[in-house]
Amino acid sequence: MPITEEEKIRRRKIIEKNSNITGAGFGEEIDPRINNIPEVELFINGEIEFDEYQEAVMKFIASI
Repeated sequence: MPITEEEKIRRRKIIEKNSNITGAGFGEEIDPRINNIPEVELFINGEIEFDEYQEAVMKFIASI
């Protein structure tokens, strides 16, 4: 089932909020490259679930 445009907007807001929360958890601005990992678009397009996106974010953070 394809993701609607409204759902894509909702998912983009989730990613933005998640980036802000993640950055705040580290006491500083998070690396902007985090928003360029492939899982961002996969989550927005409904190809992966939030937990898979979140796992990719944590792996990215661990790698920097």
